[in-house]
Amino acid sequence: MKPAAAAGIPFVGCPADGQMGPQAAPRKGTVPSLPPALAAEAAGRLAYYAAPDEAGGIGSFAPKGWHCLALYGSNGSQLLVTANPLTSRDLIKAAEHIQGPALQLVWLDGDTSGRFEVAKIAARLFPVAKDYVQGVIDEGLADKSEYTWGPYPTDTVVRHSPTSVDFVTPAGQKGMGTDSHLIPGPLPIIGSALLFPDQDMALRELIVRLPPEMADLGPVIQAAFRPE
Repeated sequence: MKPAAAAGIPFVGCPADGQMGPQAAPRKGTVPSLPPALAAEAAGRLAYYAAPDEAGGIGSFAPKGWHCLALYGSNGSQLLVTANPLTSRDLIKAAEHIQGPALQLVWLDGDTSGRFEVAKIAARLFPVAKDYVQGVIDEGLADKSEYTWGPYPTDTVVRHSPTSVDFVTPAGQKGMGTDSHLIPGPLPIIGSALLFPDQDMALRELIVRLPPEMADLGPVIQAAFRPE
């Protein structure tokens, strides 16, 4: 493994807001390692964006020079990295209805209030979690109509394992990519989702919409997101 930092990938701290109030962006942090081929391809074009520890410390590679924020609560944490500057000093408002190129990373806790969102995603993408999803539905705390079994009809889904999935939501369509802060637009959205049944059904989801000239960075970002 070649350290990504050695390939010139900088660390960028992101401010956060949520259950315990605003949190300052971390000033420094560790940039994860990348395989040599990915590190070489990403050099000079990516940065590593990370939330403060109070927001779960989650992080992701994304195009260099973008803007970031994090949100956190009892359900988990989110990291948003956007090509365009934030339009509001209120981070929660700034995260609404993102139209342009952006990245969203979500860490959801499957045994807290995050279970409702985990169950929605799992119903779409992870048949292995059918019993878990049904159990959440049977609690009767959410509308059954919010849970749909099977992928969106216009999405393309690639299954790496029962708990690892990639997907593409076409431009202008609703799908897994727009079950997020990103709204439909003229560019496709790629994504990946990981389910961790042995960690109380924790779920990690990555959603990315890139401009055409950066489309080749999508597979690099996805590969860094997946465990080895």
